[in-house]
Amino acid sequence: MTSSAAPTVSIGLPVYNGERYLEEALDSLLSQTYTDFEIILSDNASTDRTAEICRTYADRDDRIRYVRAEDNLGGTWNFNHVVELARGRYFRWAAHDDVVAPTYLERCIAVLDSDPRVAICHTEVEEIDADGISEGVYQGPPARREDSRPWIRFHDAALWPGRNHLIFSVIRRELLDRIPPYGAHANADGVLLARLSLLGTFVTVDETLQLMRVHQTQATSAYVSAQGAIDYRAWRDWIYGAGATRRRFELPYWRIWAEHARSIVVVRGVNPLDRVRCTPTVVAWAWSRKGRMRRDLSTLIRSLVASVTSR
Repeated sequence: MTSSAAPTVSIGLPVYNGERYLEEALDSLLSQTYTDFEIILSDNASTDRTAEICRTYADRDDRIRYVRAEDNLGGTWNFNHVVELARGRYFRWAAHDDVVAPTYLERCIAVLDSDPRVAICHTEVEEIDADGISEGVYQGPPARREDSRPWIRFHDAALWPGRNHLIFSVIRRELLDRIPPYGAHANADGVLLARLSLLGTFVTVDETLQLMRVHQTQATSAYVSAQGAIDYRAWRDWIYGAGATRRRFELPYWRIWAEHARSIVVVRGVNPLDRVRCTPTVVAWAWSRKGRMRRDLSTLIRSLVASVTSR
């Protein structure tokens, strides 16, 4: 059941085989002190108890909409699908394995309502392990997220070397219409956040109101090592869905670089001079990742040689 009136906030929760943590995540969202929201549960053809859990919660609370794909269409499709279904003025992606405190939405929406220059709002994040044991408040490197200059924000967002936890911020929905959708490439979180940084400031509420679970079965841990090396098979399976038809050869870090370069052109509503000021960031990104880009080329060459010699 869905209310005819559009809610203020849409929470999109893409999920695949999330039975272990899904109920805890949903309970935390339904316990919010700010109650004018909808939850869009998009099940990517899960094979565990995820569908049963989703249906139970949707029957229990009419703020929940449950949709299910017949086939696994990949994480990229699922992330974009929940945005397409969103009706709220604000939007938030939610992870099926994370937890938020009851005042999370209340604090973030108060910031967004009070200042139209703010593009996204989040809170401090405490990392927990697979069993919920705290690993401390996440302390990433400094970034000038509230700087009034778009090219400064873009520089720090594009070159950000830490976790992209801000992807789970509360975002002005209309800004997502001014940038390309979540991309089918590595570090799609980081590219999307860099593009949003061109459109407004990022504010972090000085309270720890999200618990972010870090474990070996989450998407990034499944295909990216601590040193940045990519397991190509696992990466493609997450993006496109296991068994999907896809390109045989990829250059992941070259693609990320190209997407950052493309950001300067495709984000709508950016001052032309500010676009020019963003150009050095694209050069700096390639220089800072030159080793990984060389590794991409080496992997591609070895794949091509193996393909030819196996014929």
